[in-house]
Amino acid sequence: MVVPIHATNTPKQAEYILDEADIGIAFVGGQEQYDRIRAIRGGAHGLRRIIVFDRAVDLFGEKNAVYFADFLEEGRKSG
Repeated sequence: MVVPIHATNTPKQAEYILDEADIGIAFVGGQEQYDRIRAIRGGAHGLRRIIVFDRAVDLFGEKNAVYFADFLEEGRKSG
């Protein structure tokens, strides 16, 4: 299921969306989107991974965040 979170959503609204839709993986584009999801991740109980499209994004050493290309490589290796 694809569930959009809009730039106009407050962190509390985004957290509600993630929880209600039981989202396990969030795909984000750039630093601002990543920072917003990262900030609410503690409250989003089902969120297990954050996949980031832009390699310029600082992941701050988060073990559950990965760049999209690396995510694809994980899939290739597991198959």
